[in-house]
Amino acid sequence: MTITKKIPNLKVSVIVPIYNVDKYLRICIDSLLKQSYQNIEIILVNDGSIDQSQEICNEYSRMDDRIKVIHKQNAGLMNAWITGVNVSTGDYIGFVDGDDWVSHAMYESMVDKVNEHDSDLVVCGFYKDYGVHGGQIAVPVYAEEGLYTKDKLHTQLYTKLINVGYGNYRGIGASRANKLIRRDLVINNIKYCDNRITYGEDLNITVPVALDANKIYVMKNSFLYHYRQNPTSITNSPTYKKNLWNACLLLNEKLKIAINEKKFEELSYQLEVDLIYLSWTSLINETRSNTNFKNIYRCMKKIINNNNVRHGFEYLQFEKMTFKEKLVIHLIKSRMILLLFIIFKVSDFKYIKRKVIS
Repeated sequence: MTITKKIPNLKVSVIVPIYNVDKYLRICIDSLLKQSYQNIEIILVNDGSIDQSQEICNEYSRMDDRIKVIHKQNAGLMNAWITGVNVSTGDYIGFVDGDDWVSHAMYESMVDKVNEHDSDLVVCGFYKDYGVHGGQIAVPVYAEEGLYTKDKLHTQLYTKLINVGYGNYRGIGASRANKLIRRDLVINNIKYCDNRITYGEDLNITVPVALDANKIYVMKNSFLYHYRQNPTSITNSPTYKKNLWNACLLLNEKLKIAINEKKFEELSYQLEVDLIYLSWTSLINETRSNTNFKNIYRCMKKIINNNNVRHGFEYLQFEKMTFKEKLVIHLIKSRMILLLFIIFKVSDFKYIKRKVIS
């Protein structure tokens, strides 16, 4: 691995993938233009929007020469941010989704950690924002505050990188948005990304990047990113998502390739634990299907009987789960499909919220 040298007047490229978010886009761009750290380029990637997003992008590009605009045909979120990465010129890369926004000092705070510690990757906490009447939830990074160098990375961070052993929680989280990453690490690991993955796809870049990093700094309780909660997202929408389980399996397989190629086979058990929680989401999704119960039952049975799902139960930390979480996990483990169908149909029974979510 290359040894990072401190970069004077470090330049940050902020990639903003955009698709039909004209209602929120100005808030997003304004938050970037008002950053206390000025040496940034803002790359707006309009992924074939059919609302006013294109016009807004063009308007802002005329206001500030730090803004680059790319208009392209719709090809999905991952394709959009990869397009932005390929034209970026910064030393480090950040990501902000077009309906989110960032705190005034986000990139100054993160660049400070790069300069102080020669960090390859900096991670901060974030807010889940539910709108004017919904309030917000502060989400700290699961890992503890501080600098992780190679020995500490192996013993304290990689052991919970993909899944900590309960819940859908990960050491530094899955999202690319609350991270500042050395550009060459992103470029070198794009090969693990796949446009066919439509759920949890950020893991395909954040996990390989973390495994290549020599130094990671965690800003556990610095809540600098604002993640707008979208009622139409996969986890929140009651709409059935076709082929969601296949996308989850592909995500898991791509991550397995990454950890094997990087000689981290000891993390394979975390993939199996994580697949249990991906199966949870997929089982809920199947109950939303408009097909008959026989077909729903068959699809749920296929998910529950997956070999890697079955292997993952031995690594779960049941003592850290809530009662409701233990109940659902027990039903999945015991293949009680009818009871799962009834529970998910009645309440959706999503992952249980905790004080710390990652």
